[in-house]
Amino acid sequence: MPSFRTLLDDGRALKEDLELLTGLARIARAWGEAAGQVADFPSLEALVDALVADVDDPKVVAAFEKLEAQGIRKRISSLLKEAAGGLDAIPADYRRLLTRVSKFDQTETLENPGLVDWKVLNAREAVPVGGPFRLDLAAEAALEFEAGDAWPFNDEMPDPLLRIKAGAKFGGKGEADAPFELGRVSGKAQGSGAFGLEYFYDVRSETGLYVTALAERVARLPQPFDFDAVWDAFAGHDLAGIIYRFEGGASAELGVNIATASLNLGAGIGAELGVAVDVAYGYRANYTLSLRAGAAAAGGGREIVATLTRNRAKSGSFGAALGLEVDVSSLTRRVHALLKEAYADLKDGLEKVQPFLTPGTWLQDKGGKLVSAAADALLGDGAFKAALVRDLRGALGVDAQDKAALSEWLTKELTAALDLSSILGSVEGRLERVLDRLTQRLPAFAEAEVRAKLAAGLKDLPGEAEKRLTADIAALVADSAAHRKLRAALKDAAAEVSGAASDLDGALAGVRKLVARYDKLLQSVVASAEDASKAQISARLELEESWSAEVTYQLKGVFHRRSDDARTVFEAITRGRLKAIRSLFADGATSDFELDPGFSSLKQVSTASSGRGCALVFLNFGSVSVGTLAKAKVTSGIDGHGNVVIDAEANFTATSKSWRESREASFVGVVDLALARADASGLRTQSRSVGIGLGVSHKDKSTRRKEVLGFVRSLEAARLLPPDTVKLAGEQFDLWKAPGSEDKLRVDLAAKLWLTHAQVATLMRLGGRPGGNLDEPSREAIVKAVLEGMSVAGYEPLMAKRLAVARKWFRPGAPANMTQAQVVLGFNTWFPKFDNDGPTDPEERHHIRELRPRLKGLLAFVDLIEIMGDVYESKPRGADAGGWTDEDYRKAQRQIAVKSGFWLSPEEPLEVLVGFGKGLDDRIVAALHAFTLLSGAATMSLTMTLRPKVGAAETVVLAR
Repeated sequence: MPSFRTLLDDGRALKEDLELLTGLARIARAWGEAAGQVADFPSLEALVDALVADVDDPKVVAAFEKLEAQGIRKRISSLLKEAAGGLDAIPADYRRLLTRVSKFDQTETLENPGLVDWKVLNAREAVPVGGPFRLDLAAEAALEFEAGDAWPFNDEMPDPLLRIKAGAKFGGKGEADAPFELGRVSGKAQGSGAFGLEYFYDVRSETGLYVTALAERVARLPQPFDFDAVWDAFAGHDLAGIIYRFEGGASAELGVNIATASLNLGAGIGAELGVAVDVAYGYRANYTLSLRAGAAAAGGGREIVATLTRNRAKSGSFGAALGLEVDVSSLTRRVHALLKEAYADLKDGLEKVQPFLTPGTWLQDKGGKLVSAAADALLGDGAFKAALVRDLRGALGVDAQDKAALSEWLTKELTAALDLSSILGSVEGRLERVLDRLTQRLPAFAEAEVRAKLAAGLKDLPGEAEKRLTADIAALVADSAAHRKLRAALKDAAAEVSGAASDLDGALAGVRKLVARYDKLLQSVVASAEDASKAQISARLELEESWSAEVTYQLKGVFHRRSDDARTVFEAITRGRLKAIRSLFADGATSDFELDPGFSSLKQVSTASSGRGCALVFLNFGSVSVGTLAKAKVTSGIDGHGNVVIDAEANFTATSKSWRESREASFVGVVDLALARADASGLRTQSRSVGIGLGVSHKDKSTRRKEVLGFVRSLEAARLLPPDTVKLAGEQFDLWKAPGSEDKLRVDLAAKLWLTHAQVATLMRLGGRPGGNLDEPSREAIVKAVLEGMSVAGYEPLMAKRLAVARKWFRPGAPANMTQAQVVLGFNTWFPKFDNDGPTDPEERHHIRELRPRLKGLLAFVDLIEIMGDVYESKPRGADAGGWTDEDYRKAQRQIAVKSGFWLSPEEPLEVLVGFGKGLDDRIVAALHAFTLLSGAATMSLTMTLRPKVGAAETVVLAR
């Protein structure tokens, strides 16, 4: 934080203001002592007005001589003029300073009659930096005074009060947008903040002028970050309170787009394979500290009551995407070429008409480059160009700093759009078609302001083409030989126009029909080609990481005396040092600073998430996407008594979606810890609770009976649902299906397993954790349960054979007669470190390659249970020295989420391509079965919900 003395004394914005303030106070005191000797001016306000109007007025000079203030006359006049903005008289706000301070009382009027918003004389302005990089900085300092003010909080305080505020605001933003060889990088950052110090004085006994009261107190404002200075100031007779305020925020974004390869998909369709990376960071903070005078202190002076509220938050994200984007602008030209070949067999009477079948190309090539001229005119509009550059960035390989390249790109787009719009329709209709076509190409073209500029820039082009076409046809009609050719060509092209070309109007009508026929065919071919091209190549892979951390604390306490311990606490709360403040809650305050536990608390929330996904458009059937999301959230709190509460949550979700249905598997683990502060005997009461939930669901817009039965059968076969649940599901489906209707319903299925506290405690093997770690029998029991789940689910049927191959190649010294679970746990210890020392037989080498990822998953299951037990048995810092921090809890919860991901993510996530009818993924079923074995849980619950197009949804519970 900036120092108050820095703001006032170091020449930063406020020095001249304080000089003016103290100068006015000196004049005011002298005026009172002169007792009416300044006969030329009826009031002090009149004298000051005259001083501003003419500093060398003989009457003003004489008055200052009588006031014995001649030495500051010109300086005060100069400062007043600067403050008043060159006015001939001082502003009304400043006149208030020349009124008695006792006149003002906010509590009487509920207004702010004594508020003076002082104009700062030396504020700094924004500074722009040119080039592709832009930087704007701005800062300002301010003074604010208010007589007759009230304390803003609900504390017992005298009123009215005199408030003196000094503050500073700062802000800045920067932007960059520049091309490089492979693409484009862009970034922006901004920050802002405000800092303020407010001093409140009890001036109820003050009889002097407002400006005098201010000047006397400004001269002795205490340094707010010096405990002794503040203690001495409160020991005086009139300082009632101090408020410190700070708020600020910052954000930054960076984007990189790289066009890594150009692809030719045939038929004139091109595509760009690109990579996009985006990084963002944000920060905000709010801080309010109030100090007010308390009772008389035992050692002299007055106690100080402190109240602090602070909130601070940070967040960040990282995203990356790899994808393909199709560029169909060349497709139009390709289709035109094909259609023109088809029309080439027509008689030569159409040679004058044919160029107008592609009006954009004609306007560009034959019409004096009217399209490129329109493009250049549009780019001359700064707002239009900015919108265009923002959306283009680097993905299309256009250098936005290269005007020629930008003009070339825009010309090409305008030409293609005009070529796809009939020039012979109504002016409004044909222009709208052009604009709609451009909107499909770039989002910026859809913005109202940009679209309006496009409409204005292009409105004359179709008309120009039509005018030229009409002129050419008129020339043909005037030439009898050419006219005969035109009539014959039109008859061959479209029988319905035969004989209608006897004059200009008839010939033009025939040409209109010919162009309309051509246009209809063109639109149909282009639309089909675009759909096909998009269906072939639309693909995207995505990665996203994000985190956030927020801390809020409230503190209230009393400084009883001056001491080193009090200075330490004062330094912590005035500088916002969280670690030192937290110790007040955990360890208790010193005898010289007494914490009020009823009004003091500390809370922290931290989150982290990680997402993976891909999306495909498969031929013409629709879209397919798969994704996973791992999240961790920790909320911790300490109250004023030193009691600690921790809420930790881990989530993992795996989702597979097709164009009509979706599958989801999820895991949630929750741990709640509450530890009370040790009492006088050293005992500590505590409570702990934990919960785990697992679920699988299926949602379908058009569910078949076999899909319902496949989903339920997977769970029933693994003994996760009671016997006959498949039968019940089939009967319910038949009950919902109308007689004779198609075997499809909009049905959702949801199976859930929620473990009780006792079941989770059993799962975490809390009876077998010497020193906090799982013992070997417990680890073997976990692996055995997972292997049984794999067997029941039919996941990895060759597991036993592959484990036998692994055991065969264990190094000498490995225990004899190892169980399958022991082979799993001992693989990393006993299997040869190098492949050359392992199996040589191709089949055995294949078994080991297939075994390794399964072993990784088995050990992840063990780690999952062990980490959950660690969290459950942990002791938070703040309750015990050396305990877990919030970061420790967040990392553990994220590990839990990630470890569960191996088993809840389908092994073949793109199975959605062939439908869900075969049932749930074997790996998910294996994990669910293992959880029930290890926890002693019975079965899952199952609900079946019908969501008709009309009417309310109906849910039936098939298993509890």
